[in-house]
Amino acid sequence: MSNPTIDMGIIGVDHFAYLVLDTASSARAFEYFFPQRIVWHAAHPGQRVYISLLQSADGTRIELVEPFAEHVLLQQQLAQSGHNSVPYHLCLRVSDFHHVRSRLRREGWQALTRPFHSFDESSVASHLFHPAAGMVEILGSV
Repeated sequence: MSNPTIDMGIIGVDHFAYLVLDTASSARAFEYFFPQRIVWHAAHPGQRVYISLLQSADGTRIELVEPFAEHVLLQQQLAQSGHNSVPYHLCLRVSDFHHVRSRLRREGWQALTRPFHSFDESSVASHLFHPAAGMVEILGSV
């Protein structure tokens, strides 16, 4: 029997993401668990968000995603939750980005974003959505 994880080319979890109202406030709340700042409040104009990446002592990472004021959809999502931070997505590192993205789309996942360079020019990412699962980000090498 084949292993679907291996067949899909999934290497593992890269990070868990939270949608946050205020990066500094959320980082303080998470500081006990994720004290190391890898990326801090980096603007991603194409996504209309600020990104911060925090890391624990064992290398587990979380991403704090703070929407720009004009990103109405994400601002509304936070407002409707009644909280300043909500789980947002799971990011999976994959071995063959284009193959995995194509396969997910064939299996009913909707592409929310076109492929984009995430933290550097050597990696590419995309967000996908499935009504039964929510949002997932896949991340691979160019």
